[in-house]
Amino acid sequence: MFGNYKESTISFELSIKRDVKNKELIQMKWQEVREMYPNQFIKFEIVESHEDEKIKYVDEVAVIKAIKDGREAMKEFTKCKNGQLVYSTENENIKIEKIKHIGIRRSI
Repeated sequence: MFGNYKESTISFELSIKRDVKNKELIQMKWQEVREMYPNQFIKFEIVESHEDEKIKYVDEVAVIKAIKDGREAMKEFTKCKNGQLVYSTENENIKIEKIKHIGIRRSI
């Protein structure tokens, strides 16, 4: 899953994944999602990713829902569970910046 990453060609073979509510989700590469849902927001679950020190790159997702309206996308974003995101297909890649939490600060 993490570590050495090789660029791969896009495969249009779709596999099925079951989410928590036992719905069938279509698992695909991000490029396939972009072609299927151009200029839309997509709510998805991260299936496969790789990372370096500062950025996590998402390679494969399970599409939950396509969203056309930006306001609806924000509502869906607030409902996301761990491992789920809402992202625009206008972006070529999914890059998540990792931020280190240094703990609780207090004043004396």
